[in-house]
Amino acid sequence: MKYFIDLPGHLVQEIRKVLEKSDYTTINEFILTALENQIAMEDSEITEEDLFTSTVRIPKKVSKQKVNNKLIDFKDLLSVSNLSDIEFYEYPDKSDLQYPDTDYEKSWLWGQINRIFPVKLAARILLKMQNEKNNSVRLEEFINYSCEIASKFGYELSRINNELKRSRDEKTDIALPVEGKSKSIERYKNHFLIYRRKNDRILDGALARMKFANINEDGFVRLTEEGIKFAKMFNPLIDEDLSNPKTLSEEEKKSYLKFAKNNVLEERNPINIITKIISEGKQTLPEIDDAITKIKPEWKTQAVVVTQRAGSLGRMYELGLVYKTKDGLHVSYHITNFSKEIL
Repeated sequence: MKYFIDLPGHLVQEIRKVLEKSDYTTINEFILTALENQIAMEDSEITEEDLFTSTVRIPKKVSKQKVNNKLIDFKDLLSVSNLSDIEFYEYPDKSDLQYPDTDYEKSWLWGQINRIFPVKLAARILLKMQNEKNNSVRLEEFINYSCEIASKFGYELSRINNELKRSRDEKTDIALPVEGKSKSIERYKNHFLIYRRKNDRILDGALARMKFANINEDGFVRLTEEGIKFAKMFNPLIDEDLSNPKTLSEEEKKSYLKFAKNNVLEERNPINIITKIISEGKQTLPEIDDAITKIKPEWKTQAVVVTQRAGSLGRMYELGLVYKTKDGLHVSYHITNFSKEIL
């Protein structure tokens, strides 16, 4: 199917400049790849990782809407200085987490869970709710309140990131919902919180998959023992300053990785596999994707491979396990010294 569009002269000139410096052979190839990239970003919202390695990145514009409430003191709202006795639920077991017709021992966290900080924030919110409600928190109440607070938090971080003109890799609001943006709120609710699927009763959402929270038969939600520990830890954004460039403290990174290594197969598997792939010299995204495709033939489409790789690399990047270098439009990933120490 053919479509004819009029491009402004200045835009054509800019595209030609890109063509001179890149691997594109025609304007048609450039536009087609850019459209594929934008569609993938809109569908998945994994905007901070490279979905197509040969494309020009087109950043999303942040809405300039106003928040209708007074500025929230998140440090005070989410403080852990006056906690009473916080009770916990046991970790979800394998029967709660194994999807039908899948091998839990070989599974990966779903790629839409592309950062750890949104999970940290949710854990801290649940910790505060348990403290204020004598450990009796209904799941629906937690989900609604968590989305409300996280979206306001995300809005403030987005505003600060724009004011500081941070690059995509430097932004601290990645994967957080933004107040007024229903799509981002739904994504946060479905991927980073906790719920029980209606059809097969499997626990889903990052809080459950990471074994930080559980739900009882009566519909109450609580943190697990590790969830309480992780929620209490000092966090540079929540407990210090919203303009802090770090989303996780060193203690949080080490604690999370130590627990995941021994208890969360869905995190340990991708970290071990991707670390091995990069260590063997496959450092570009096409090389990493090709290696994953051979290891995970059950992932039938390239879209699944890309989503899983992007989410896993996103978490690994935030945890300080990998860093990346760029040569024009081409990105290469490398293992950090921290990764070699802790893994």
